[in-house]
Amino acid sequence: MSPRALVPLLLLLPGMSYAGYTARFGATEVAVEPVRTGGSAAAYYGYDTTNPEASDTVDSVEADNTGVFMLHEDAAGQISLIVLLDKYGSSDAGKVNLVFSGATGSTWTVIDDPRSVDVRDVAGRISDGWDVKWTWGAGDADGGVLTLAPGDFCVGIDVFRTSGLSSYEVVTPDGAGGFTRTAIPSSDWRDIELCSVPDTDGDGIPDADDDCPATPSGVTVDSAGCPIDTDGDGVADYLDDCPGTAAGVEVDTVGCPVDSDGDGVDDEDDLCPGTESGVEVDADGCALDSDEDGVDDEDDLCPGTAAGVEVDADGCPVDTDGDGISDDLDDCPDTAWGDTVDDTGCSVADYCPCDDPWSWRGEYLICVWDEGKAFVDDGLMSKSEFKGVLWEAFLSDCGKSERSCRSGGRRH
Repeated sequence: MSPRALVPLLLLLPGMSYAGYTARFGATEVAVEPVRTGGSAAAYYGYDTTNPEASDTVDSVEADNTGVFMLHEDAAGQISLIVLLDKYGSSDAGKVNLVFSGATGSTWTVIDDPRSVDVRDVAGRISDGWDVKWTWGAGDADGGVLTLAPGDFCVGIDVFRTSGLSSYEVVTPDGAGGFTRTAIPSSDWRDIELCSVPDTDGDGIPDADDDCPATPSGVTVDSAGCPIDTDGDGVADYLDDCPGTAAGVEVDTVGCPVDSDGDGVDDEDDLCPGTESGVEVDADGCALDSDEDGVDDEDDLCPGTAAGVEVDADGCPVDTDGDGISDDLDDCPDTAWGDTVDDTGCSVADYCPCDDPWSWRGEYLICVWDEGKAFVDDGLMSKSEFKGVLWEAFLSDCGKSERSCRSGGRRH
């Protein structure tokens, strides 16, 4: 027997699944499907204990002068190796000595015919390298059912001695109610294996070809046994919350485009990727500037500023002279600091400029009186403030030099 036929039985954890089964002999390897009947392998074999010389296995599987090896799977997933030797009713007698390896812990559920079979382990369990002998008379057939130990298996069969049989075959269902029969060349009779093809994660890809052997149950995989990643972002579809991400986009651990600043706009579309947490942003990922004055809403103390108005760092209209009237509304943007102004941003001094060409000093003083009184009447200035303005005008040199005629003031 060749060393390959002595491959030991590998016991795997319960729940082990398989991508299929295979038969190997020499350089040949063929896929094998078990016969699935819903019943036991012994029932399928049909051994008649009342007539130990006979087997009731279906005639379409047995063949004259032929040894057959096939697998059977019952409803519980138990795999058994069925051995059929000759066909009942054949005219030739036979004698076979088969040596089985890699079947530690397996059990002969059926040994046909027990009166003429030499099984050295009388308890029915075989050890690696033990042999089984069958002899049968003309018109009879023999064989047996070897119920394999749970887990991965690779059973080697060595046709050590044989007479009465001219061929050996591996038989597998063809999916159409019949069987496919693969002849084993006589040069390979001593080097036969029937093996499971482990598929640890049950994804349909044999472990030997599976680049991702621990794929979770039910996950769709590619030809290499790895979970499908439809959008190619490096996150498998079953973990991908955003399975349609555009090519080349950087994604997070759940397969969604990265949003570094957490503003709801993906980095790929974010023109302001460093926005502070909690800041409301626009479609470009930038902080909102509702009045478009160049100051973000979060920092804008005057968020409703009219379009085009110059604003300060707080987003409020500039008030150059600090009189409370913004420059865009201020008719007198250079009012002296602290002067009382009206709603146009002008003070008494703005209405009665000292350096205007007054025709005489009295004209200037009259202007100050009239404008100041109007401020008092409008509630913009107290009487004491008015007196102060008059006194300041009286002490000034305004209007003392000769000038051309002028009519000053705002209302006169």
